Amino acid sequence: MKIKLFVLGLSLFIAFLFASPAQAQVHPGIRAGAYFDPDAFFIGGDILVPVARHWWFNPNVEFGFGDVDIVTGNFDFHYDFDVSSNLYVWAGGGPAILHFNPDGRAPSDTDFGVNLFMGIGFKTSGRVIPYIQPKVILSDNSKFVLGFGVRF
Repeated sequence: MKIKLFVLGLSLFIAFLFASPAQAQVHPGIRAGAYFDPDAFFIGGDILVPVARHWWFNPNVEFGFGDVDIVTGNFDFHYDFDVSSNLYVWAGGGPAILHFNPDGRAPSDTDFGVNLFMGIGFKTSGRVIPYIQPKVILSDNSKFVLGFGVRF
């Protein structure tokens, strides 16, 4: 059952990525970074969709590679704070589906969790928004993640 939910979530996320944006405020993005304990480098993608004033839906997927391969499907929401500077500042959270595949004979495992994160994005003269986002995934296998990304 967990694998089916994971595949469904991943499929919906991929559909979001390849759908043409309905509004100019929809921002696809790419990200990379590191999972700590176990150490794993990750790459991923996201889409940022406005929900209400200051509120955004940010589904994303991350593929981590290391001693334990990790795939996460995240269904995050965040709030953008009003700041009068060249920064975007946000905080949020959301449900996560995590799939772990360790090297060797250890069995793979799928787990559900909750993301808690904050981020800082940098306003540029163009449409590109680079950002940094630390997060904690609370689950049976809790993780700290540091991500860097770019939204378009």
